[in-house]
Amino acid sequence: MFKHPKESQVTITELMLPSHSNFSGKIHGGHILNLMDQIAFACASKHSRHYCVTASVNRVDFLNPIEVGEL
Repeated sequence: MFKHPKESQVTITELMLPSHSNFSGKIHGGHILNLMDQIAFACASKHSRHYCVTASVNRVDFLNPIEVGEL
């Protein structure tokens, strides 16, 4: 069955808290990767209507830091 990509779109907003950060107030990359994995699961499961897992990630480039208090 054909599905348009917009039917599988998932959007989240999360406030970055001090518990997600290092001593300089930048959010840990591991926390961002965790959020990315959760979103990928939700989107893939919604699209396929099946349970999905992340098999691998080849590369992630963090272009700009995320600060505590940002969404």
